[in-house]
Amino acid sequence: MKILITLTDTVEGNARNKEKVAESQGWDHIISCLGSDSSISEAAIDLLYELLQEQSGWNQYLCKKLSENRTAVCSLVALLKNPFNHSAEVAEKILMKLFELNEETIAIAANFGWYKPLVDRMIQGKKMDYFQVVTCLL
Repeated sequence: MKILITLTDTVEGNARNKEKVAESQGWDHIISCLGSDSSISEAAIDLLYELLQEQSGWNQYLCKKLSENRTAVCSLVALLKNPFNHSAEVAEKILMKLFELNEETIAIAANFGWYKPLVDRMIQGKKMDYFQVVTCLL
């Protein structure tokens, strides 16, 4: 929990420090806390959300970088399995942004048991690589 408090103090409102945390793989510590008990995972998800924000909204660079981290995507999907807590709401917001930037995260989420984004894409008629869709469903 100490690392989360330290990182929160470091990144809150400071764009330069956010990028430094991401570049130094500091979010590996945050991601590893997502699977902890509810108070720790809630602090971790809030910190991750703060890390991905900038003054004008989402930090596209950091979101794209996070979308390439399979462990992060799987950890966020795992938080969705308990929909009655704050962490699930924030995890879904983050994942939806990651899906916009990197379609491969949809496949990762589906492989981990969350099919909503894949089904939404199919219903909306958005193009997806057919091989990717089949891979998701297997």
